[in-house]
Amino acid sequence: DYENPYYDNSTFASHFYDPDNGKTYIPFAKQAKETGAKYFKLAGESYKNKDMKQAFFYLGLSLHYLGDVNQPMHAANFTNLSYPQGFHSKYENFVDTIKDNHKVTDGNGYWNWKGTNPEDWIHGAAVVAKQDYSGIVNDNTKDWFVKAAVSQEYADKWRAEVTPMTGKRLMDAQRVTAGYIQLWFDTYGDR
Repeated sequence: DYENPYYDNSTFASHFYDPDNGKTYIPFAKQAKETGAKYFKLAGESYKNKDMKQAFFYLGLSLHYLGDVNQPMHAANFTNLSYPQGFHSKYENFVDTIKDNHKVTDGNGYWNWKGTNPEDWIHGAAVVAKQDYSGIVNDNTKDWFVKAAVSQEYADKWRAEVTPMTGKRLMDAQRVTAGYIQLWFDTYGDR
């Protein structure tokens, strides 16, 4: 993630994808839908060539881009430089502290969710994530985040405000990811 070509010269532009306009936040830059699908297909080609190390490296990259668009900020082109600056990375750091509270335990992935095209899966994940954006980035959370620089009370407020929607997003992302992995094995696995 922190080396080229994966971090796009420190812009991370290819890790974003707005499903409403099909773009990332930098004009003409590659976005997560096309980049994730590219690695999905490269993983399959490597697998067919029996290069397992490269196949699963590429599959991991594809899954990374899918994971990114499951995060509403990535699906709305809200970067770490968006106002308030730093909210994006602080939010993702916070998510890491609560993710274990939101594990899927029933085994119900989204099987055959969006057909057989990885681009459709990435787009579909971004659509659902963007719908949840306002539950994470809104006037209250932005205001509280700014005030959190000098007040633990406000840090606690923005975190409490985003937790329900974040839990929903984490559960949804796990189900989408399970189905996407199944799609890859259905597409390229030996039968």
